[in-house]
Amino acid sequence: MRKPSQVRLEVATLVTAFALLLVVQASVGFGISIGPPEHLRERARPVFELEGVVYVDATDDGLLEVGVVRQELIQAVKERLRALDIPLDMVRVTVTKPIYEVATLRDEVRPLIGGIQIAFVRKGLTYICTLGFNALLDVNRDGTPDYDGFLTNSHCTSKEFAPDGTVHHQPLPNNPVGQEVLDPTAFECGVRGARCRWSDAAFSARYGTVTSSIGFIAKTTGVNDGSLEIAGQFKVVSKHDGNAALGTALRKVGRTTGQTEGYVTNICVDVRPIGSRVIRLCQDIVSANVRIVDAGDSGSPVFSVQDDPSTPETEVVLYGILWGGSSDGTSFVYSPLSNVEKDLGSLAVN
Repeated sequence: MRKPSQVRLEVATLVTAFALLLVVQASVGFGISIGPPEHLRERARPVFELEGVVYVDATDDGLLEVGVVRQELIQAVKERLRALDIPLDMVRVTVTKPIYEVATLRDEVRPLIGGIQIAFVRKGLTYICTLGFNALLDVNRDGTPDYDGFLTNSHCTSKEFAPDGTVHHQPLPNNPVGQEVLDPTAFECGVRGARCRWSDAAFSARYGTVTSSIGFIAKTTGVNDGSLEIAGQFKVVSKHDGNAALGTALRKVGRTTGQTEGYVTNICVDVRPIGSRVIRLCQDIVSANVRIVDAGDSGSPVFSVQDDPSTPETEVVLYGILWGGSSDGTSFVYSPLSNVEKDLGSLAVN
């Protein structure tokens, strides 16, 4: 969903049901996850053919959970799942809020670091997003980097999920800092009228005249307080492999809401934002009881703080890239870094 202004903010907001979140949160830290077999979640994907299905999740209480936007869809979902030979006693269908794509520190920042504002132009209009993180991209996975640049969301380009050579600016046009070089097309995944990607990510090659600091993310003065003032940098020390664990405290830094933190409430969830024909596979959701995401935060780096007090920097582990958030701003969804690498190639991030 996009809301125009002098600078058009591109928004993608994702919402998850609070009843669902309470169920998941109540189970965090107790026992071992016994979610349904992975093949059931994959088998259930054609349910996205029903307009209004938001997500499919293999939850830790052993059920396949399907989120829909309206009560009236529940019976149709059950009938579709039954036709897919999925036992209904292993299914929970819940009404949730709709999911949208996300795209609103805002000054010129050199060298480039993660978490700052970037912009692109489409059909004469300017859209605002967030630079995720700097990286060296090895497309062929042969140990030799092919590109030096940065990541942001695919929907933070002129044509999402397709290569188009979008020029990114920082903080606004006309300050070009890089050009999109990799944004793979979505693939067939057994859902009529929709396709799939592992991540909402695209790679922009940095222009040679622009400086950058690989392995660093902007650090604001506070957490969950709306501050956009840069007061240092986070240092990326490693990449997290795979999805997060339920209950993990994760932060993000974005140009609109700054540095915010929540807790992982859903893992490896297949998500189809309302209005999109691309299902993002195996995504994670982070939630809080305060606003942690808003317009323009698309592309934000997602990380956990693993600080070593004996060093001057604040060390972090990089988890992925944010692409969606709830309409009330209390939840965001991100693509895990391992999913990004499935789509793009190997990434050196520090």
